[in-house]
Amino acid sequence: MNAFVFYSCANIPRYTGVKAATMDEFYEGIKNSGMETIFYHIYYSLYKRHVSQIDYMNDFAEWLWKTAGAQDIAERISVFDPAKIKSLSRTKTLILRILEEHKGENRDFARVARGKEFYFMGLLTFVAKSGIVAENEKEFFEGVKQSSVESVFYHLVGSRLRLKKVSNDFSEWLSV
Repeated sequence: MNAFVFYSCANIPRYTGVKAATMDEFYEGIKNSGMETIFYHIYYSLYKRHVSQIDYMNDFAEWLWKTAGAQDIAERISVFDPAKIKSLSRTKTLILRILEEHKGENRDFARVARGKEFYFMGLLTFVAKSGIVAENEKEFFEGVKQSSVESVFYHLVGSRLRLKKVSNDFSEWLSV
């Protein structure tokens, strides 16, 4: 069995320069966004839930529900399980499909109030070895305890999606 090397990461959110004040702009913003934007608003929002109070499973659903008044769409976007979806492009396709199915609905607003727009974000991630290495299961579980929340998130979610892996780092190593 090869040693497991724990990595840590620093995540820096960044504004992409795109915002949406209408449902059409919201749809186009997602359609034209890169995978880092999908990662930030769907998967990184799971991480943010541990450090702040967020009512919905992802940022898209949160804005649709609270700001755009599109509760039916928000519910559909918030109920799919991102852990079961194996790629960022598949996640993006599912979200766009849900929005397309509801085109023309929820037109109670022409434009949200100024300052309430949806701001599309991306995430700059810097990854480095943490200095924690495990040669066996006992050391592995001790390494998990010593690791930061960012490190655990990286190994469970970030590396799987960004590197297009079938499973997360922990499961892969433990299954060998």
